Amino acid sequence: MASSSNFNFSALSLVFLLAVHACAQTCLPPPTIELTFGRCSFIYNDAEINSYGILVGVGNSSNPENICVMPSTVVNSTMLQSSEICDSDQLDNMTRAQCLSRRGGVVTRDALPSAPTDSLPGLNPGWVSLMSIDTTVPWQYAVQAAVQLRDQTVTMIEGLITQGQQHTASHLGLAESSPLLQSLKDAGLIGARSWGLNAGSQSYSAPRVGSLVLGGYDEESIEGNFFSYDIPVPNPPLNDRPCPLKVKIVNMTLTVQNVSNSMVGPANSLTACIEPYVSQW
Repeated sequence: MASSSNFNFSALSLVFLLAVHACAQTCLPPPTIELTFGRCSFIYNDAEINSYGILVGVGNSSNPENICVMPSTVVNSTMLQSSEICDSDQLDNMTRAQCLSRRGGVVTRDALPSAPTDSLPGLNPGWVSLMSIDTTVPWQYAVQAAVQLRDQTVTMIEGLITQGQQHTASHLGLAESSPLLQSLKDAGLIGARSWGLNAGSQSYSAPRVGSLVLGGYDEESIEGNFFSYDIPVPNPPLNDRPCPLKVKIVNMTLTVQNVSNSMVGPANSLTACIEPYVSQW
Protein backbone atom coordinates (compact mmCIF):
# COMPACT_ATOMS: atom_id res chain seq x y z
CA MET A 1 0.00 0.00 0.00
CA ALA A 2 1.38 3.38 -0.92
CA SER A 3 2.43 5.38 2.12
CA SER A 4 3.09 9.02 2.86
CA SER A 5 6.17 8.04 4.85
CA ASN A 6 9.17 10.41 4.54
CA PHE A 7 12.13 9.38 2.37
CA ASN A 8 15.28 10.98 3.83
CA PHE A 9 16.87 7.60 4.61
CA SER A 10 17.84 8.37 8.17
CA ALA A 11 17.09 6.32 11.22
CA LEU A 12 16.83 5.78 14.93
CA SER A 13 18.06 2.55 16.47
CA LEU A 14 15.01 0.64 15.24
CA VAL A 15 15.14 1.90 11.67
CA PHE A 16 17.48 0.13 9.28
CA LEU A 17 18.29 1.36 5.78
CA LEU A 18 19.95 -0.07 2.71
CA ALA A 19 20.56 2.86 0.35
CA VAL A 20 20.47 6.63 -0.04
CA HIS A 21 18.33 8.30 -2.69
CA ALA A 22 17.57 11.99 -3.18
CA CYS A 23 14.78 13.79 -4.99
CA ALA A 24 14.29 17.49 -5.72
CA GLN A 25 11.51 19.22 -3.81
CA THR A 26 9.51 19.48 -7.01
CA CYS A 27 9.32 15.69 -7.31
CA LEU A 28 6.51 13.63 -5.92
CA PRO A 29 7.60 11.51 -2.94
CA PRO A 30 8.91 8.15 -4.19
CA PRO A 31 6.51 5.28 -3.53
CA THR A 32 6.70 3.20 -0.36
CA ILE A 33 4.87 0.16 1.01
CA GLU A 34 3.90 0.22 4.69
CA LEU A 35 3.18 -3.07 6.47
CA THR A 36 1.76 -3.56 9.96
CA PHE A 37 4.21 -5.21 12.38
CA GLY A 38 2.45 -6.83 15.32
CA ARG A 39 0.29 -9.78 16.26
CA CYS A 40 -0.82 -12.24 13.56
CA SER A 41 -3.94 -14.34 14.12
CA PHE A 42 -5.46 -16.62 11.48
CA ILE A 43 -6.66 -20.19 10.84
CA TYR A 44 -4.62 -22.89 9.12
CA ASN A 45 -6.35 -26.26 8.50
CA ASP A 46 -8.67 -25.70 11.47
CA ALA A 47 -5.72 -24.75 13.74
CA GLU A 48 -5.70 -21.26 15.26
CA ILE A 49 -2.35 -19.52 14.66
CA ASN A 50 -1.25 -16.80 17.09
CA SER A 51 2.10 -15.30 16.23
CA TYR A 52 3.98 -11.99 15.88
CA GLY A 53 5.37 -10.28 12.80
CA ILE A 54 3.97 -9.24 9.41
CA LEU A 55 1.01 -11.05 7.88
CA VAL A 56 1.49 -11.78 4.16
CA GLY A 57 -0.21 -13.99 1.60
CA VAL A 58 1.63 -16.62 -0.46
CA GLY A 59 0.56 -18.27 -3.69
CA ASN A 60 -2.71 -18.00 -5.60
CA SER A 61 -3.82 -14.37 -5.61
CA SER A 62 -7.50 -15.31 -5.26
CA ASN A 63 -6.90 -17.68 -2.33
CA PRO A 64 -3.43 -17.14 -0.82
CA GLU A 65 -2.12 -18.95 2.23
CA ASN A 66 -1.56 -16.68 5.21
CA ILE A 67 1.81 -16.73 6.94
CA CYS A 68 3.44 -14.49 9.54
CA VAL A 69 6.98 -13.38 8.58
CA MET A 70 9.72 -11.51 10.42
CA PRO A 71 12.02 -8.88 8.81
CA SER A 72 15.50 -10.39 8.65
CA THR A 73 19.04 -9.49 7.63
CA VAL A 74 20.17 -13.09 8.28
CA VAL A 75 19.14 -13.76 4.68
CA ASN A 76 18.77 -11.99 1.35
CA SER A 77 16.18 -14.44 0.03
CA THR A 78 12.82 -14.78 1.72
CA MET A 79 12.52 -18.09 3.63
CA LEU A 80 9.09 -19.59 4.27
CA GLN A 81 8.19 -22.21 6.87
CA SER A 82 6.79 -25.26 5.08
CA SER A 83 4.28 -27.71 6.55
CA GLU A 84 7.00 -30.36 7.01
CA ILE A 85 8.50 -28.26 9.82
CA CYS A 86 5.63 -29.35 12.09
CA ASP A 87 5.73 -33.07 11.24
CA SER A 88 6.01 -35.38 14.24
CA ASP A 89 9.82 -35.70 14.01
CA GLN A 90 10.22 -31.88 14.13
CA LEU A 91 7.93 -31.04 17.05
CA ASP A 92 10.69 -30.93 19.71
CA ASN A 93 8.30 -31.69 22.64
CA MET A 94 5.57 -29.41 21.29
CA THR A 95 2.08 -30.17 20.03
CA ARG A 96 1.43 -29.52 16.35
CA ALA A 97 -0.74 -26.51 17.28
CA GLN A 98 2.10 -25.06 19.37
CA CYS A 99 4.55 -25.66 16.52
CA LEU A 100 2.32 -23.88 14.00
CA SER A 101 2.07 -20.78 16.20
CA ARG A 102 5.79 -20.84 17.02
CA ARG A 103 6.58 -20.94 13.29
CA GLY A 104 4.08 -18.20 12.42
CA GLY A 105 2.07 -20.58 10.27
CA VAL A 106 3.29 -22.65 7.33
CA VAL A 107 2.78 -22.91 3.59
CA THR A 108 1.81 -26.08 1.71
CA ARG A 109 4.74 -26.98 -0.56
CA ASP A 110 2.72 -29.03 -3.06
CA ALA A 111 0.39 -26.06 -3.65
CA LEU A 112 3.23 -23.79 -4.85
CA PRO A 113 5.34 -23.81 -8.08
CA SER A 114 8.66 -25.54 -7.38
CA ALA A 115 12.01 -23.88 -8.15
CA PRO A 116 15.68 -24.96 -8.04
CA THR A 117 17.70 -24.26 -4.89
CA ASP A 118 20.95 -23.60 -6.83
CA SER A 119 20.95 -19.82 -6.34
CA LEU A 120 20.24 -19.88 -2.61
CA PRO A 121 23.62 -20.84 -1.03
CA GLY A 122 25.64 -18.04 -2.65
CA LEU A 123 22.97 -15.46 -1.88
CA ASN A 124 22.42 -16.58 1.73
CA PRO A 125 25.69 -17.65 3.39
CA GLY A 126 24.28 -16.70 6.79
CA TRP A 127 21.55 -19.33 6.42
CA VAL A 128 24.07 -21.99 5.41
CA SER A 129 26.04 -21.21 8.58
CA LEU A 130 22.90 -21.21 10.75
CA MET A 131 21.56 -24.50 9.40
CA SER A 132 24.92 -26.29 9.73
CA ILE A 133 24.02 -26.80 13.41
CA ASP A 134 21.10 -29.05 12.39
CA THR A 135 21.82 -30.38 8.91
CA THR A 136 24.25 -30.43 5.99
CA VAL A 137 21.40 -29.64 3.58
CA PRO A 138 20.27 -26.04 4.25
CA TRP A 139 17.42 -26.23 1.70
CA GLN A 140 15.54 -29.31 0.62
CA TYR A 141 13.12 -27.32 -1.54
CA ALA A 142 12.44 -23.90 -3.03
CA VAL A 143 9.42 -22.37 -4.72
CA GLN A 144 8.78 -19.47 -7.06
CA ALA A 145 5.59 -18.04 -5.64
CA ALA A 146 3.80 -14.72 -5.37
CA VAL A 147 4.11 -12.94 -2.03
CA GLN A 148 1.30 -10.49 -1.34
CA LEU A 149 2.19 -7.40 0.69
CA ARG A 150 -1.11 -5.63 1.36
CA ASP A 151 -2.30 -4.74 -2.15
CA GLN A 152 1.06 -5.31 -3.88
CA THR A 153 2.44 -8.64 -5.14
CA VAL A 154 5.95 -9.75 -6.02
CA THR A 155 7.00 -13.15 -7.40
CA MET A 156 10.49 -14.46 -6.64
CA ILE A 157 12.32 -17.59 -5.49
CA GLU A 158 11.75 -18.40 -1.82
CA GLY A 159 13.60 -21.06 0.13
CA LEU A 160 11.42 -23.45 2.13
CA ILE A 161 12.22 -24.19 5.76
CA THR A 162 11.48 -27.88 6.31
CA GLN A 163 13.85 -28.75 9.16
CA GLY A 164 15.88 -27.34 12.06
CA GLN A 165 15.28 -25.72 15.44
CA GLN A 166 17.61 -22.69 15.13
CA HIS A 167 14.84 -20.31 14.04
CA THR A 168 11.16 -19.63 14.60
CA ALA A 169 9.05 -17.68 12.08
CA SER A 170 9.63 -17.24 8.35
CA HIS A 171 12.27 -14.72 7.26
CA LEU A 172 11.39 -11.74 5.03
CA GLY A 173 14.81 -11.29 3.42
CA LEU A 174 16.06 -7.69 3.73
CA ALA A 175 19.86 -8.02 3.69
CA GLU A 176 22.18 -6.12 1.36
CA SER A 177 21.24 -8.02 -1.85
CA SER A 178 17.55 -8.63 -1.13
CA PRO A 179 15.65 -9.93 -4.22
CA LEU A 180 12.43 -8.67 -2.62
CA LEU A 181 13.63 -5.07 -2.46
CA GLN A 182 15.17 -5.25 -5.94
CA SER A 183 11.98 -6.72 -7.44
CA LEU A 184 9.78 -4.07 -5.82
CA LYS A 185 12.10 -1.30 -7.02
CA ASP A 186 12.27 -2.72 -10.56
CA ALA A 187 8.46 -2.77 -10.63
CA GLY A 188 8.32 0.87 -9.52
CA LEU A 189 6.49 -0.06 -6.30
CA ILE A 190 9.22 1.48 -4.08
CA GLY A 191 11.67 4.25 -4.88
CA ALA A 192 14.85 2.65 -3.47
CA ARG A 193 16.19 -0.54 -1.91
CA SER A 194 15.70 0.78 1.59
CA TRP A 195 13.50 0.10 4.56
CA GLY A 196 12.54 1.44 7.96
CA LEU A 197 11.47 -0.67 10.93
CA ASN A 198 9.47 0.36 13.99
CA ALA A 199 9.53 -2.88 16.02
CA GLY A 200 6.58 -1.94 18.23
CA SER A 201 6.33 -3.75 21.57
CA GLN A 202 5.04 -7.10 22.81
CA SER A 203 4.73 -5.69 26.33
CA TYR A 204 1.84 -7.32 28.25
CA SER A 205 0.81 -4.07 29.96
CA ALA A 206 1.50 -1.62 27.11
CA PRO A 207 1.62 -3.39 23.73
CA ARG A 208 2.28 -1.21 20.70
CA VAL A 209 1.88 -2.01 17.01
CA GLY A 210 4.91 -1.26 14.84
CA SER A 211 5.49 -1.01 11.10
CA LEU A 212 7.86 -1.99 8.31
CA VAL A 213 8.13 0.59 5.53
CA LEU A 214 9.72 -0.68 2.31
CA GLY A 215 11.35 2.11 0.33
CA GLY A 216 11.43 4.65 3.16
CA TYR A 217 10.50 5.06 6.82
CA ASP A 218 7.63 6.20 9.04
CA GLU A 219 8.30 9.80 10.08
CA GLU A 220 5.93 9.51 13.07
CA SER A 221 8.16 6.78 14.56
CA ILE A 222 11.10 9.16 14.97
CA GLU A 223 11.93 10.96 18.20
CA GLY A 224 15.24 12.46 19.30
CA ASN A 225 18.50 12.44 17.37
CA PHE A 226 18.47 11.17 13.82
CA PHE A 227 21.13 8.84 12.36
CA SER A 228 21.66 7.20 8.97
CA TYR A 229 23.36 3.82 8.40
CA ASP A 230 24.17 1.88 5.24
CA ILE A 231 23.90 -1.91 5.23
CA PRO A 232 27.02 -3.03 3.31
CA VAL A 233 28.16 -6.41 2.06
CA PRO A 234 29.04 -8.26 5.30
CA ASN A 235 32.82 -8.51 5.13
CA PRO A 236 34.51 -9.71 7.24
CA PRO A 237 32.04 -12.00 9.04
CA LEU A 238 31.43 -11.65 12.78
CA ASN A 239 32.16 -14.89 14.68
CA ASP A 240 32.13 -16.76 11.33
CA ARG A 241 28.65 -15.44 10.51
CA PRO A 242 27.78 -12.76 7.90
CA CYS A 243 26.71 -9.54 9.63
CA PRO A 244 25.47 -6.77 7.30
CA LEU A 245 24.78 -4.28 10.13
CA LYS A 246 27.72 -4.34 12.55
CA VAL A 247 28.11 -1.93 15.48
CA LYS A 248 30.58 -1.41 18.31
CA ILE A 249 28.98 -1.07 21.75
CA VAL A 250 31.12 1.14 24.01
CA ASN A 251 28.75 1.51 26.96
CA MET A 252 25.94 -0.72 28.25
CA THR A 253 24.45 -0.78 31.75
CA LEU A 254 21.95 -3.30 33.12
CA THR A 255 19.58 -2.03 35.81
CA VAL A 256 17.49 -4.53 37.81
CA GLN A 257 15.37 -3.36 40.76
CA ASN A 258 17.24 -0.03 40.85
CA VAL A 259 20.63 -1.77 41.00
CA SER A 260 22.87 -0.92 38.00
CA ASN A 261 25.79 -2.96 36.70
CA SER A 262 28.11 -1.95 33.87
CA MET A 263 28.10 -4.71 31.24
CA VAL A 264 30.26 -2.97 28.62
CA GLY A 265 32.60 0.01 28.92
CA PRO A 266 35.36 1.75 26.92
CA ALA A 267 37.93 -0.77 28.17
CA ASN A 268 35.92 -3.79 27.02
CA SER A 269 33.91 -2.61 24.02
CA LEU A 270 31.80 -5.23 22.25
CA THR A 271 31.26 -5.69 18.51
CA ALA A 272 27.71 -6.86 17.85
CA CYS A 273 25.42 -7.64 14.94
CA ILE A 274 22.14 -5.70 14.88
CA GLU A 275 19.52 -8.14 13.64
CA PRO A 276 15.84 -7.15 13.44
CA TYR A 277 14.63 -10.76 13.26
CA VAL A 278 12.77 -11.22 16.56
CA SER A 279 12.53 -14.70 18.07
CA GLN A 280 9.06 -15.47 19.41
CA TRP A 281 10.31 -18.01 21.96
